[in-house]
Amino acid sequence: MVTSNSGFKRKPDPESMIYLREKYQINSGLVIGDRPIDIEAGQAAGLDTHLFTSIVNLRQVLDM
Repeated sequence: MVTSNSGFKRKPDPESMIYLREKYQINSGLVIGDRPIDIEAGQAAGLDTHLFTSIVNLRQVLDM
């Protein structure tokens, strides 16, 4: 788990996401965020992204 106390730069900087990708050898992943900066950080880290706007919308994405 990475929190604001972990010493990483704050989003939209992708530093924490890149760290997790490298540490756990993650080749692909999905960042679900409720703010545009979450999406910006996820994309900069090379991850798929989804902007959470409603539970119905999220269910549609997860059923893909």
